[in-house]
Amino acid sequence: MASDAVGFPVAFSILWVIALLVYSPSQALAVSEDAVTLRVLPKLCVKPMGDRMCAMQMTMTWIAVLEMDVCLKFKEDAELLHCWQAQRQGEFSIAVEREGNITVQLLNHQSREVLIELQINVIERDLRDTRRRRRHVWSIL
Repeated sequence: MASDAVGFPVAFSILWVIALLVYSPSQALAVSEDAVTLRVLPKLCVKPMGDRMCAMQMTMTWIAVLEMDVCLKFKEDAELLHCWQAQRQGEFSIAVEREGNITVQLLNHQSREVLIELQINVIERDLRDTRRRRRHVWSIL
């Protein structure tokens, strides 16, 4: 009962990838969203009240089941951030300053098809220390 131990969707995905490798080794393979993962840290950007821009150091990491030619880009920008050829994983860091939400895309290098994308929300917070100093009633210092 392998499907009980692994789970039917996971077992089916593994069999699908194996079938693609066996039956079309020399052709370009279609990549499903399950075959590629993208992680972006931090997941949120906090800008101080009154500031126009949110500034942070962003690290993007991707992992794929198969070797791929991919590029990272911000959806809002025309230029590519970084590209990899015949790789199964990659990591890229960049300092970012933005007013609004940031959408990171991982694209197929040749077709520019979006394989996966993540949105990083920008929120505005009052970062002043709002905690009150608590003293005991009998304290004079």
